[in-house]
Amino acid sequence: MSLLAMVAVSFYLGEPSPSPFAVDGTFSDWTAVPKYVDGVDAGLPAHADLVEFAIVHEPWRLLVYGRTRGPLFPGNETSSVYLLIDDPNATGYAFQDRDVDFLAEAWGWGGALRDTSFRAWAGDSDANNASSFRYRGPFAAASSGSEFELEIRDTDVDPGLVPGLTFTLATRSGDALDLGVSVGLSPGALSVDQRPLTDVVVSSAPVLQLTLQGYLADVEVRGFVFDHTGGGTIVVPNAGFTIPAGGTRTETIGIDTAAAAPGSLVALRLTDIDAVVAGTTRRVPVTVVGPGARFYVQAIPAGHLVDGVFADWVALSADPDDAVPASVDILQYGFNASTDAFFYVGTEGDAFSGALLPERRAIPALTPPNGTGGPTSIPRRAAEDLLQIYVDTDDQNPAGYPVAGIAADRLVEARGRNGRVTSTAL
Repeated sequence: MSLLAMVAVSFYLGEPSPSPFAVDGTFSDWTAVPKYVDGVDAGLPAHADLVEFAIVHEPWRLLVYGRTRGPLFPGNETSSVYLLIDDPNATGYAFQDRDVDFLAEAWGWGGALRDTSFRAWAGDSDANNASSFRYRGPFAAASSGSEFELEIRDTDVDPGLVPGLTFTLATRSGDALDLGVSVGLSPGALSVDQRPLTDVVVSSAPVLQLTLQGYLADVEVRGFVFDHTGGGTIVVPNAGFTIPAGGTRTETIGIDTAAAAPGSLVALRLTDIDAVVAGTTRRVPVTVVGPGARFYVQAIPAGHLVDGVFADWVALSADPDDAVPASVDILQYGFNASTDAFFYVGTEGDAFSGALLPERRAIPALTPPNGTGGPTSIPRRAAEDLLQIYVDTDDQNPAGYPVAGIAADRLVEARGRNGRVTSTAL
């Protein structure tokens, strides 16, 4: 009886068909696969500018394809390709409102891909601590010219056993990073760029502009999710509209502050959108970027306040544009000590963005290491930005730490990542 059943199953199901994909550095097998378009960013190095990518899931593996604007891994400095994987049932490493539970990296130099690494988040209450990633081993990858492909086996992460996984592809060279939209195993994704419109609302006014874009499928928007503090009533557009694949749509979010107390500080930020593939109930991954709105009701209070609204800073000093990461390139600064001491710093990019990882791959030395050493504890490592303000409180006293022509006796310090301050010290 068992033998007959086995024969019947084999007869009806047949042998598994061979895969059309091979991780071999030739990419004709990806020609017919729909691609997510990332667009050209002329401000990035060509080899770090991701322009399109695709994902295919087979029963035993996940395959990823990508193409950059220029040939990969040029020169004598390393550059990397990353795949960030989010398990919706777990909490992992934080990066730009993404949750990273698995991290695949392929890197190289001299025009060639050299090595790979697959890491898993080991769990940590500190979501900025990259030391909590644990190495699991290498994975198959290949590149040629401006194209690459990766293979993640189900022994590392099995999408069939963990429904709802989302994937984000990134390319990095030095401090330059291009981050694609988050996608799932099936076609369809939505990105939203939010921008604040005002810092004062008298009664009712638009406060956020949303630019929505659909990818690889028509996307139906069913609702909006916000973080909102400080009072007022959010005025949202009617949901139920559809964004065609490859299309964009702009919507405005308003607020009615009639019931809010004058002088109230209101914060409003889009955190998610309820979106599905049109005509279905299948959710699509949503990527939200951009700062939310912070504004006062009726008028901005007099004087200086640490409130995230910067209209109280009008007379600022300029600083030259330097060849450093945009989030730490100071372009403007100010100081006020009419009562307490207040400081202002304006950077070229979003302040306290930090980096994806607090590391950069190095080309191995030609000489072998001298011994392995004993076991050591891994210190906390976070890809935070650091702001330091040196203050000389008595310019008649020469004592102090010499820096930039002053003798500082105070140091104001702030650290941050993902656009948020994580710690301060004086």
